[in-house]
Amino acid sequence: MASLYEAFEDGRINRKRLQEVFLRFARLPEKGKVVWIGVDSSNLYRPEAQTAADRSVVYVPNLPESDRPISYGWQISTVVLLPEEAGQGSYVLDSQRIPSNRLATEVAAPADQ
Repeated sequence: MASLYEAFEDGRINRKRLQEVFLRFARLPEKGKVVWIGVDSSNLYRPEAQTAADRSVVYVPNLPESDRPISYGWQISTVVLLPEEAGQGSYVLDSQRIPSNRLATEVAAPADQ
């Protein structure tokens, strides 16, 4: 039987199925309650990955501690179900890389869906 790690290693992940799994484990609010969705884009620094596909310039926070304001890597978009009360956990609904030819908002909320 194939493992989840083998699927990640091979890059053959059924995104739709993974989103279904995320949603199944999310603690959804009761009917009639407000649903809060949060979106974040984070940088994944990979300056040593000279041949990584679609690697682009990403900004490095916390200047002046960093010696350069940029690095190389990817941006990752994560969509979460926010908790009703502060301090409770959030549930990931989607997480994917933002291609260099798209905006973070286009990946988080595609117009074609």
